[in-house]
Amino acid sequence: EGKALKRELIDIIPQFKGLWETERVALKAPGVELLCPIRSKGKLIGILAVGKKQSDSPYSDEEVDLLMTIANEAAVAIENAGMLDSLKNEQLRVRQLLAQAVHTQEEERKRISADLHDSVAQWLAAASYRAQTVNALLSGNDSDEAQDELAAMESTIDKSLKELRRVVTGLRPPALDELGLSHALRQSLEDLKTDGVDCQFSEVGTPVRLPSSTEIAVYRMVQEALTNVRKHADATKVNLRLQFQADKLLVEVRDNGRGFDLSQPWIAPYR
Repeated sequence: EGKALKRELIDIIPQFKGLWETERVALKAPGVELLCPIRSKGKLIGILAVGKKQSDSPYSDEEVDLLMTIANEAAVAIENAGMLDSLKNEQLRVRQLLAQAVHTQEEERKRISADLHDSVAQWLAAASYRAQTVNALLSGNDSDEAQDELAAMESTIDKSLKELRRVVTGLRPPALDELGLSHALRQSLEDLKTDGVDCQFSEVGTPVRLPSSTEIAVYRMVQEALTNVRKHADATKVNLRLQFQADKLLVEVRDNGRGFDLSQPWIAPYR
């Protein structure tokens, strides 16, 4: 325990019984006289093997103390090297997480770009063409048809604005942070009602605020389910049910849409 030992005690001291045979042979090499344990946090992490003095005289107590000081300093150096390796590993992990975050952010930006291009941009382009048509009609004094075109253009622009609000809200709904998960999901259902879908919302248990990461994960999951209902299911009714339990939250989304046959392979449409 923190003391230098004679080489011949290597087969007696219990702490040395776990040595590999190659290590045992090395420590028994001719000329080795003292074994100074190198310890860190109460554990043996190495051994400083000291050879005989050229004078063949035994080591004095002062010399042994000096050797043990060297062994202790070696333990500190080894421990610091281990901490440095751990720090490097943590730094590498942080860099990987940052890279993953940047990748996720870029994917989100791509999704937003696609949403805006496939919906709002197309509708605003249509509104622009209609405005050009109105301009031409007004020049020809055909006011009735011009008013019809203006009404259609107004409807297109209104639809564009609603879709733009939906996309922006989908990035990070203010209601999620301010009022909680239940309110944000109710708001998502209200948005779906504008598409003519009958939406019902119910809660079981006592609603509680969850960690932010959990709430956004649940919100995204339900949001994706409702998007599928809107785009693919041809559903007229949707029921969203939250069940708060002591240690978990159960979420159920049901609709009367067409669904799909699980026995048949699904092939993604080519884009």
